[in-house]
Amino acid sequence: MKKIIIVMPVANEEATMGQVIDKILALPYDNLYLYPVVDSYSKDRTEEIIRSYESTGRVKCIFYKESKGVISCYLEGYRRALADGADCVLEMDGGGSHQPEEIPQFVEKLEEGYDCVALYTKSHKGYNFIRKGLTNCWYKLIDKISDSNKFQEQEISD
Repeated sequence: MKKIIIVMPVANEEATMGQVIDKILALPYDNLYLYPVVDSYSKDRTEEIIRSYESTGRVKCIFYKESKGVISCYLEGYRRALADGADCVLEMDGGGSHQPEEIPQFVEKLEEGYDCVALYTKSHKGYNFIRKGLTNCWYKLIDKISDSNKFQEQEISD
């Protein structure tokens, strides 16, 4: 079974962080780990809440004081996950745009042997034009850098 690490940049997620972690840990996967990367911008109890889950052995809180935003937090999370022996890395937004209930879809495809699995929406309901553009560019970049013929995309509706 592959070691799968979820990298999740977070900042000021005190209100929902515990619920998100509980949902992830409740999934039936012993090989699934969570690496929330706390942005230095975060000023609430997000880090404290995450650290309270470290004793499970499946959550590793990373406080990234050199953070320059969400992308730098993702990259630091990837570095740490790969250094810790991840076979696969899932990226997940800490702000609620990705739901823990969607994780089994990713795990299933990764266990089937896909190298890259992307779940996205085309409508971007509620996004302003800048976020829509950045999101579209992100998925185009993933498509371009994936040189594998084992790339699985699945569109979801809002």
